[in-house]
Amino acid sequence: MLPDHRSSLGKRLRKDYDQLVTTLGVEGDLLLRETSRVAMLGLRAREANRRWVEVVEKRRVGRGRRPSPQAVERAARRAALDDETYTAALDRLRELAAGRKSPTALDRLRELAGKQNGADA
Repeated sequence: MLPDHRSSLGKRLRKDYDQLVTTLGVEGDLLLRETSRVAMLGLRAREANRRWVEVVEKRRVGRGRRPSPQAVERAARRAALDDETYTAALDRLRELAAGRKSPTALDRLRELAGKQNGADA
């Protein structure tokens, strides 16, 4: 995806990816690939928002050649579209991760305790 993951963007992408994997408990090759895609979409959304802020500020207080109103509008649309795409992809990843989540040891212990308590009654 990125030519050099040692850059600031690469480090941020890796941090986002790791956070998604641990938060959602993602396992399996396909879900890990989807997690990578969602992390990249999150990075794109963040960068689009950063670019939009730069364009607005340059238009507002910049000297010399400033962005046109159309350039500001394009940057705003790009930021909104990237943010919406990231949100939809993240929601879909959450659904996929929840559907495939294997029970943890604690879940198994609770299940066994519930069966044992049901047998005692």
